[in-house]
Amino acid sequence: MRITQLMSGLPYLGTQKNIYVNVVEDCLRCKGTQVEPGYKKVSCPYCNGTGMISQRLQGGFFYQASCNRCGGSGHYNKNPCQECEGHGQSVQRRQVSFNVPAGTNDKDRVRFQVGKNQIYMMFNVAPSLKFRRDKDDIHCDVEINIAQAVLGGTVKVPGIMEDTYVHIPPGTNSHTKMRLSGKGVKRLHAVGYGDQYIHIKVVVPSYLSAEQRALMLAWAATEKPKSGTVKGLDEYSARSSSEHRQQKQESKTQNSEEDQSPTGESHAQRSVDGNTSTGFLGKLKRSIFGK
Repeated sequence: MRITQLMSGLPYLGTQKNIYVNVVEDCLRCKGTQVEPGYKKVSCPYCNGTGMISQRLQGGFFYQASCNRCGGSGHYNKNPCQECEGHGQSVQRRQVSFNVPAGTNDKDRVRFQVGKNQIYMMFNVAPSLKFRRDKDDIHCDVEINIAQAVLGGTVKVPGIMEDTYVHIPPGTNSHTKMRLSGKGVKRLHAVGYGDQYIHIKVVVPSYLSAEQRALMLAWAATEKPKSGTVKGLDEYSARSSSEHRQQKQESKTQNSEEDQSPTGESHAQRSVDGNTSTGFLGKLKRSIFGK
């Protein structure tokens, strides 16, 4: 049996493979005749070409046996082939070209004919860096960021034939599994293809810029309380409350000063600015830009 190594992607699509094998064939020099070219076997002088010899036993009985010299063939190889030493066959190295069917799996075996020999081939398929195979189905991990997980979007998914863009629904959690029908491996002994399964991995950043950290704290402040704590949220909430009280006091002072204004234009503009500065966007602005 011959063991052949295959790259991870080749069995999925099928390929043609060229290998070298050692087979036992008729000697190229004597063409299987066992004698040197230009010579022939001669009749065995010990058995006179019969292949049998007679021996007389005690009591007048005769015993016949195969000739020890010619091995019962009746011929004597006086000039044996120098290439195969009179055996008529030799080990020869042959190049063989064969097709690897699409969908071939690890440890699968095939049989094919090389001259007078039958060769059994077993495939060792190298593991893929992208896919994990389960019969005719393949599995792969796809990473998305927090924004894609929360808001949704699309993500590029590697495939056997081609890459595909897959829709990510809003609120997708890590370890979510999605199925792409018919995007798997070609079935070796049936019609059609397997499926491809996508395993979503939400990547949490290990480092945040000041702007990203401020945005996350502002977002955390709007969420419903859960068990445990959020690092930095208490300080952020206290700072936001202090800034809100200070801004409210400043707004009162400005209101009292502007009440004496002949028109209400400044008062209306101030009301708009005050509402904007105390809202969620105002909190983000102060957290990021310190205003």
